[in-house]
Amino acid sequence: MNLGIDKIALFTTDFKIRNLELLEYKAIGGKILINDLGEVEQNPAPIYTDLQNNSIKAKMLYKNGQYCSIDIENRKGLIVTFNPSKHHHQFNLSNVGSDNFKQSMFDVQNELTNVYGIEANIENMNLTRLDIAKQQSMQLPLNQYTKAYDMIKGKRTFELQYFDSHYQRNKSHEAYFYNKQAELIYNKINAITPENFLRVEARFKKGKVVKRIANIDTLKKLANRSEDEINALYNNYLKGVLTSYKSNNDYILDFASQKRLFQSLKNKRIENGKEKINRNYFTNWLLINSVPKIFETFGDYKTLDIFLKDCGESRKSIHSFRNKIEVLKTQYLELEKNKKLSNDKIIQITPFAMLNEIRTKFVA
Repeated sequence: MNLGIDKIALFTTDFKIRNLELLEYKAIGGKILINDLGEVEQNPAPIYTDLQNNSIKAKMLYKNGQYCSIDIENRKGLIVTFNPSKHHHQFNLSNVGSDNFKQSMFDVQNELTNVYGIEANIENMNLTRLDIAKQQSMQLPLNQYTKAYDMIKGKRTFELQYFDSHYQRNKSHEAYFYNKQAELIYNKINAITPENFLRVEARFKKGKVVKRIANIDTLKKLANRSEDEINALYNNYLKGVLTSYKSNNDYILDFASQKRLFQSLKNKRIENGKEKINRNYFTNWLLINSVPKIFETFGDYKTLDIFLKDCGESRKSIHSFRNKIEVLKTQYLELEKNKKLSNDKIIQITPFAMLNEIRTKFVA
């Protein structure tokens, strides 16, 4: 499965603690305060009580188990966090509606009730975080995509970039691109992913964001959504991330200069009192560039199609131009056969083409 739920956080104030002895707690601690008399005093810790009338002073209660982790803060409530995908496999993903997702919900509820001794219905708890993930094998080693990530311009976000990974985020949501195999190795998990295995997560980190974007506010409503609805939610978010580019990027400047060149060769002229388009303008553009340079600039046909459409060419003209390029490329490869140059070696992938590969594989 290449689409699934990676992380869920739930919250409620409607819960009861059966037995405090089943939970861990953090020491009192707290901030140093100045009271009304000007005396220094320790910030008093809240008192937690269970159904057996036992009580404890603690900053917070918590427990990390096999299927979920919990945090209890007296002034806030109960937070339950779990990963329905990691529950079943080191890197495969589980989506809503699947047997794995349903089993995860059952196991989390069972652990909460019978291991942690907490009375609460997880289906009715508020959804305060939702991470949706996709993963795909990429054409290149993942450390080559750094230049592609450099092109992304986020709205009201800031970016963090590490080796083989990239964050685009703010306080409410984030997109996270990372090498899943590298993460497994770092966490000492013995599992082998497919080659160049990129995971991209859309992380909605606040309940208000999930409700606004997806109209989902409880775990029950999430579980009732279809796989297509989750896919659409992911695609809509990531599409916005991957279609906003930095204006000072070298590729954008090259794209603009190529457009000016193309249109100047195509400029209409007056002949015998009639306006005519310069003939052979596309052939002249090819002569000025060359097949290898065209693919070095645009990366692939899809990007070239976007360029030609932006220059005002019709679908019929674009198809004709692609055929011409394909003939020239075949001839070029035939001439270079003795040098044993493969198609990949003469066609260098540009940052824009790499970003287009991400978009094609993940926003679909």
